[in-house]
Amino acid sequence: MHLKQISALISILFIIAFFSACIPGLTVRPTATPIPPTVTPTPLPRTLKICLGREPDSLYPFGTSSQVSWDVLDAVFDGPIDIHGYQPSAVILEKIPSLSDNGITFEPVDVKAGDEVIDVDGNPVSLTAGVAVFPHGCTTNDCIVTWDGTSPLQMDKMHATFHLLSNLKWSDGKPLTAADSVYSFQVASDPATPLLKDQIDQTSTYTATDDRTIQWVSKPGLVTSAIEQYFWFPLPQHAWGKMTPQQLLTADEVNKKPIGWGPYMIQSWQAGQSIKLAKNPNYFRVKEGLPKFDFLEFVFLGATENPVDAVKNGKCDFVENSAISYDSITKVLDAQKANQMQVTVTSSRDREFIALGIKPASYDDGYYPFGVDRPAIFNDVRTRQALAYCIDRATIIKDFIFNLSEVPTSYLTASNPLQPAGLTALPYDPAKGAELLTATGWMDYDNDPATPRTAFHVKDVPDGTILAMNYYTTNAGLRQQVSTSIQKSLAQCGVKVNLAASSVEDFYKPAPDGLVFGRKFDLAQFSIHLGYQPDCAMFTTDEIPTQMNFWLGKTNGGSNFMGYSNPAVDDACKTALRAGLNTQLLTAKEQEVIQTVNQELPVIPLFYYPAIYLARPDLCGFENDPSARSPFWNIAKWDSGNGCPKK
Repeated sequence: MHLKQISALISILFIIAFFSACIPGLTVRPTATPIPPTVTPTPLPRTLKICLGREPDSLYPFGTSSQVSWDVLDAVFDGPIDIHGYQPSAVILEKIPSLSDNGITFEPVDVKAGDEVIDVDGNPVSLTAGVAVFPHGCTTNDCIVTWDGTSPLQMDKMHATFHLLSNLKWSDGKPLTAADSVYSFQVASDPATPLLKDQIDQTSTYTATDDRTIQWVSKPGLVTSAIEQYFWFPLPQHAWGKMTPQQLLTADEVNKKPIGWGPYMIQSWQAGQSIKLAKNPNYFRVKEGLPKFDFLEFVFLGATENPVDAVKNGKCDFVENSAISYDSITKVLDAQKANQMQVTVTSSRDREFIALGIKPASYDDGYYPFGVDRPAIFNDVRTRQALAYCIDRATIIKDFIFNLSEVPTSYLTASNPLQPAGLTALPYDPAKGAELLTATGWMDYDNDPATPRTAFHVKDVPDGTILAMNYYTTNAGLRQQVSTSIQKSLAQCGVKVNLAASSVEDFYKPAPDGLVFGRKFDLAQFSIHLGYQPDCAMFTTDEIPTQMNFWLGKTNGGSNFMGYSNPAVDDACKTALRAGLNTQLLTAKEQEVIQTVNQELPVIPLFYYPAIYLARPDLCGFENDPSARSPFWNIAKWDSGNGCPKK
């Protein structure tokens, strides 16, 4: 090639390189074999199916007290404050206000006769001479004063400041603000809203100071350590604000498809079958990858469907306790032994017990046992203790509760940390029971324990009275079995029991006509749902329902339908309720009441109902907490398969 030709070729190559560099996107590169792109398959949507034993009556938070309703609502509303381990835990708040961080403060105010104040028992009253109050600067029972009607008096208003988390949204994308909690307070305050008004009546003002801050102020005199009870559950004012509180109780969009802020939002409710929910894209924890499932379905398991089979055939991933009938427990235990599914068994918050009619309502106008009033057979504590010794509660739990329970020792749940250490129930000891009956004056003259004993110098009981009592309960199958067993146990101690079963409606008929709440019974067997907080007032004299207090007691609804009265219990409970911020005193006095009631037995505890939950083998995240509002308090974290921790 000639020099001129070489020079021309170099020039052409230079021109090509120059223009290649100047034209965007044009680059001369070596040819390479293309590599096919890596394709990550889109994961298939996952659905979590939870089976309930009943269909909710409503999903309006202020319109239902049903447990299955709150099972669903915990997926729609997360918090706003949960109870974990018997302690409040902030969910959509930055924290629970406290004195230590100035979230709670006190404002002194002058008060005079006629002003509305809160007395030391938490009741709103008109200030008059003789009213006991916490004066300014006093937060415990040791500085309470009884006003003389003339002296200058200052009392404190409690202030609490609640801060919402930032960027909270309703599931429809609208901002969730402090105004929504204030709106909720206004709805809750309305007479049409079926809620207890205790905290509302103690409140002076509840206002939003900005989009994330709520300021609560009490009426003068309130001192409480349960500040979490003074934050109101937000309601979506933008969606419901045009309806009256009365209309909210029946509106479909409120009761069937409420707007929430939680991990899931309701898609549809097919009556009699299921409620379907989808992941809430506006959930405040969505950046944490929560919730784990794309869809959630609450299935209403039919009464004839076996929960074990429902898990095996895939209809249910998880079965809630309400769907596990007494008749299905044997099959549940068999599945547990065979490792076919996860089975969790714990004591529930429902306690079965026998109430003793110590003081029937007929005694209220005077006691006359000679043909008018039933003899006061329960007045002597030794008689009540003898009954407990003569009832074989361990065998009842073995024969009818499959050993899935324990005998309660108090009116607290089994796991409550306030249970006094070392407290035990009286054991089954018929010999001890017979000995106590004899010491009380109930004599076995024919030396035949199978025949009823007869009174001889029994306190407040006419001589010759036969030790016989009517035993009332409902016609539920389990109660019939338990009451029959108790009838046989007591007969061996010389106590005659006449069983009488009735419908639930008749048994729970309100006072004054009802047998139980009208105080017209000897023995009554039923259950009570236990709160996570102690409630000693159910055993105080003030809470005996009578005609004089309209069958409502003083402040607690007349829960002492046993007619039990002990001045020591009254004093200890009064001190507990007036402990103010002295939580140690509160605990000590509550435990004092528990120990006394455990010995004096106005009620004989029988067993805690077991709470049983089933789950498919690869499901994880369920954390049972008896103090929580529902077992689904952490439903956003539930997962399955590879998402679960390796065992």
